[in-house]
Amino acid sequence: MVRSILNSYDLHPSAIEKQRVLTTEFKTEVADDVMVNTNLLLQELLNCLLDNADKYATGGTVLMSCYANADGTYAISVSNEGPSIPASDAERIFAPFVRLSPDEHSLGIGLSLARRLAISMGYNLYLDQTYTEGVRFVVSGI
Repeated sequence: MVRSILNSYDLHPSAIEKQRVLTTEFKTEVADDVMVNTNLLLQELLNCLLDNADKYATGGTVLMSCYANADGTYAISVSNEGPSIPASDAERIFAPFVRLSPDEHSLGIGLSLARRLAISMGYNLYLDQTYTEGVRFVVSGI
């Protein structure tokens, strides 16, 4: 399912306007015979994260990964290549109407909505602060 979401994802209009070329890539460490139950809300959550990764990437690859956690659950991450988010803003970006740049032309509700969707399904959504090549968001507890 995760691979099909990524394969059906369309570039964000801002990427097309800037004539920016991004590639998408999917990686997984999960065996093919493992079935991860998903629903439409999880698909919307992942699309929201893909929009964010796409919108703020400076180029390169938008990567979606799926892997097993030590506690027996799974996690899906979405990452891009571009500027990172300072540790001081790691939680603030999930608040409604927060934009890190005053020049940004958005409402600042995408990540807030994504986190609320994750929590409503019993998952956790966080910014991976160890990732240094851009930004990586992780949905865990799947």
